[in-house]
Amino acid sequence: MFQVCPTDIIILLNEIHKIDEENLMDKILSYCSKYDYNPQEIGDLLAESETFKRTLWLDCVDNNTIRDALVKDKLNSTATLDEW
Repeated sequence: MFQVCPTDIIILLNEIHKIDEENLMDKILSYCSKYDYNPQEIGDLLAESETFKRTLWLDCVDNNTIRDALVKDKLNSTATLDEW
C-alpha cells in the first residue's frame, strides 16, 4: 500500500480526480474498484489530510450526500471569481 506522507496523498488525490464521476465520493469508490484497492484503506490514508476532509465534507454537502442547509446556503451565497 502507500506510505503516509503529504506527497503521496497529493499524488493519490490527483489520480482520484482523473476518474470520471460526478462527485468526490464516487470518484474515490470508482478509483478503488478500478485499481482493486480497499476503500477503507484509501479512506484511512486520505483522512491524514485535514484539507481533504474539509474538501470531502463540502463536496458531500454540495452534492446533497450530506444534508446541511446552513453550509449549503453558505456555498450558494459565495461568489466565484468569475462573478467578481
